[in-house]
Amino acid sequence: MSKKLSIRPLQLVRMQGPGAIMTYLTNFDGKGEAGGYMFLIEGTDKNIIVDTSGSADSLKMAGFEAEQVSTPEEALKNVGLRPEDIDMVIFTHLHFDHVEYATRFTNATFICQADELREALNPHPGLDKLLYWPNLYSDIKFRTVTGDLDIYDGIRVMLTPGHTPGGQTVLVETEDGIAAITGMCSVLDNFYPPEDSGAMMEVILPGIHEDVRLIYDSMMKIKHTADTIIPLHDIKWSTVERIP
Repeated sequence: MSKKLSIRPLQLVRMQGPGAIMTYLTNFDGKGEAGGYMFLIEGTDKNIIVDTSGSADSLKMAGFEAEQVSTPEEALKNVGLRPEDIDMVIFTHLHFDHVEYATRFTNATFICQADELREALNPHPGLDKLLYWPNLYSDIKFRTVTGDLDIYDGIRVMLTPGHTPGGQTVLVETEDGIAAITGMCSVLDNFYPPEDSGAMMEVILPGIHEDVRLIYDSMMKIKHTADTIIPLHDIKWSTVERIP
């Protein structure tokens, strides 16, 4: 591929919650600020986004403090697009706050891991039932994939389970090397622990996970693969126009 790609974070929501939701077994007394985004991949001959984010109203129902920053239509209008212009949506996973707006993208192909869709359509009555909302996507015809796969020129998915059964990280070839849009709800502190924690651990697990061993291995796989890591919820992306 001669032309390298870039990633544009499009923020739809801003939220706050207990710090330990993002950083497992740490920051119990603190609050963390986070964002909900669509990630537009630029530089291809297709209009491709990663995740569709969710609404502040749904996040409030799930117990978060949240405010709506933009709608998908407004965010895309700012970059000269409409939801119907999107050719492909790649989902990192199918928790409600990453898939809620999917049906607005009427001309898109929707891609997720087969294991992820299987769980999302029949969620376990424990944690999963709180986060997978089948009414949002049960009528969508997904293109399912299994494992690591080239999706489009310069774009590859890498299976990174642990947060969910079929979480996948989206790897994008950029001028600065491989950028990884992570397959788990996380912030930069998860991958680059603060100094007071970094001496003890290479990564801090996200607070929401299904398997601590799997998510640890997935996070280390991302760190060893990517030149730039883009955690899905870091508030930093709200002020970043384009990566790189």
